[in-house]
Amino acid sequence: MTLKITYAGTVRGKKIYTVTSYGDRFFTGTLEEVKRYILIHNAKVQERKKAADVLTAAIRNAG
Repeated sequence: MTLKITYAGTVRGKKIYTVTSYGDRFFTGTLEEVKRYILIHNAKVQERKKAADVLTAAIRNAG
């Protein structure tokens, strides 16, 4: 999944950005909040990938 950060405007003097992927909006916040969201998102993706790899290896070894 490719995440895209776009400038969404200014609210109360702060620049607001939006995180989207293939037209779906996932998160809106300041640049620091967006960076934190992406960091957490990437960690979750890596965790899920590792779990899937372990499961795949277990299935291969069982057969």
